[in-house]
Amino acid sequence: MLYLGPLAFFGAYLYARASGAPDTWRRLLGGLSAALFVLAYIGSALGTPQLDGRLRFVIIAALITGLVLVYRTGLRRLRQRFGKTGVIDPPAPSGTVLIAEDGGLVADLRAHAEAEGLAQMDAPFSLLKRDEAGGILAACRAQIDGPLVHLSDLWVAPEARHRGEGRALVTQLLDEARTRGAERALATTATPEAGSFVQALGFERVLDVPPGAPERVIWSHRL
Repeated sequence: MLYLGPLAFFGAYLYARASGAPDTWRRLLGGLSAALFVLAYIGSALGTPQLDGRLRFVIIAALITGLVLVYRTGLRRLRQRFGKTGVIDPPAPSGTVLIAEDGGLVADLRAHAEAEGLAQMDAPFSLLKRDEAGGILAACRAQIDGPLVHLSDLWVAPEARHRGEGRALVTQLLDEARTRGAERALATTATPEAGSFVQALGFERVLDVPPGAPERVIWSHRL
């Protein structure tokens, strides 16, 4: 008779799982059925020599269950923070990194160009420099078009400006473009500061956008 109550709650728990009831109800019914089974297990030994042994068994089982729950909770939080596997990704390497082909659609575009008999296009490539913590200090992108390389998306972190990071990065990018066959570099600027920057790198002003349009200046530099 002592086990009729726990069995009823356990049956309700199984029905809740099968019917897709909310997690709150399933946890509540499961917890109640487990607690009632424990109470019935201890109560059936009241007044008998087996009581102490059953109490020890319940205490040990409760400790093991608690450890398992703590482990599962910690593992779940690790997975939520670092991904499904719980593996922590290593920090990005510091220093300058070359992204050899910085374009997700390049393979498809090359296939279409080949099918239509058009000139093959080179994938854009990038250089970026990271600090020791993996944060980006500077980055620049380049696209080669025959003998020309077009520079774009130059960015330097505010805390790294006026330290030569951008100048060193663009110089390395131009060296990389030269090894890929580029003979002249082009850059477009929209601010006087950007113009002064590329001019200091050896670029020469070749074209100004007509008045009334957004300020754009095209610069050229022979490699």
